[in-house]
Amino acid sequence: MKIILILLFSSILVLAQESYTIISVSPFYTYGKYSNKVLSNSKAIYGTVNLSGSVILSSGYDMISMKYDDWNYYQNSFSASALFRISDLHLKLAGIKVRGDFIDNLFNQSFNYQDEVYSITSELIYNKYN
Repeated sequence: MKIILILLFSSILVLAQESYTIISVSPFYTYGKYSNKVLSNSKAIYGTVNLSGSVILSSGYDMISMKYDDWNYYQNSFSASALFRISDLHLKLAGIKVRGDFIDNLFNQSFNYQDEVYSITSELIYNKYN
C-alpha cells in the first residue's frame, strides 16, 4: 500500500500599470510510505516571473530523500528556463542540474555513491500572432 500526502500552496502577485509583471511561487511537500517499507520525503519550490509577456523566467529547486533499513538516497535538482519573445520568434533556454547521493550500510560496510547530471537545451520557436 502506498500513501502519499501532497500539500500545495500557490501564490500569484500581479503588478499592473502600462506594462505588467506576474510573479508566481509554488512550494510543494510530498511524503510517501510504500509497501516495502521505504519512506520518502520531498520538498520543492517553483517560481515564474512574467515580464510584460516578452520575457518569462522560471526556476525550481527540489529535494527528495528515500530511506530504508540499510540504505538512504538523497537527491536535489535545480532547474531554470528563460523565454524571450522577439517579434514572431521566441528563444527558449533551459537547464537542469541533478545530484544524487546513495549510502548503503549493509553488513556494517559503508558504501557511498554520488552522481551529477547537467542538461541544457535551447529552442527557436516561430509563432505568428493574428
